[in-house]
Amino acid sequence: MFGSGAMGKGYAVEPNGNNIVAPFDGTVVMVAPTKHAIGLRSNSGIELLIHVGLDTVTLDGKPFTVHVKDGDSFKAGDVLMTFDRDMIAAHNLSSITPVIVTNSSTYADVLVQPSDETDTTKPILTIVHQ
Repeated sequence: MFGSGAMGKGYAVEPNGNNIVAPFDGTVVMVAPTKHAIGLRSNSGIELLIHVGLDTVTLDGKPFTVHVKDGDSFKAGDVLMTFDRDMIAAHNLSSITPVIVTNSSTYADVLVQPSDETDTTKPILTIVHQ
C-alpha cells in the first residue's frame, strides 16, 4: 500500500529511538485504535500519516503508548508516541516507519530529501504549493 504511492507521497525511515516526535505545529486528526499509526494536520493544512512499523497492526497496540488523542494540538518537537522496538522485533516485525503526506494531490509536488543523518531539525519533505 505504501510503496505504490496510493496513499500519497512520502518516505520510510528506520527509527533510531523509541519516540515519534511532531514534525510541525498542528492537530491530531486520527489515532488508530491499535495505536500503531497517527494522523496529523499541520497548521498550514499538510496532512501526514505516521505508521510505526510494517504489519504492526497485528500487535493490537501492545508496544505503543500514545501521548495525544484526536483533536489535541501539539508543537513541533512534542513527543506524540513512544513504542517498544524490542517487542516489535521479538514478533519478527520491522520498525521501518512510513511517513506519508496523505493530501499530496493538493500540492504541485512533495519532494523527499533522503538523508542518512539522524538530525531531526533538518527537513526531509518539501511541499511545493500550486
